[in-house]
Amino acid sequence: MKRYLCHYDWDGARWGLEIHARDWADAEARCKALGRLRLDGEHVASIPLPRLPERLVVRAARLLTGLFQRRR
Repeated sequence: MKRYLCHYDWDGARWGLEIHARDWADAEARCKALGRLRLDGEHVASIPLPRLPERLVVRAARLLTGLFQRRR
């Protein structure tokens, strides 16, 4: 089975999920059977990222927010 990425829109937001199917046609059929799902494509790779300490993430977010606010 291959992994395929799909999405649906609900209450003003877009939600994504992954389904398992034999091939593209099978993935399309499964999306159609589930109703609102739209097939985006085949999932071909994942890139693992290290978990960063929360304080580092918060500092980076503050730094980036400050940079973008100064540009306005």
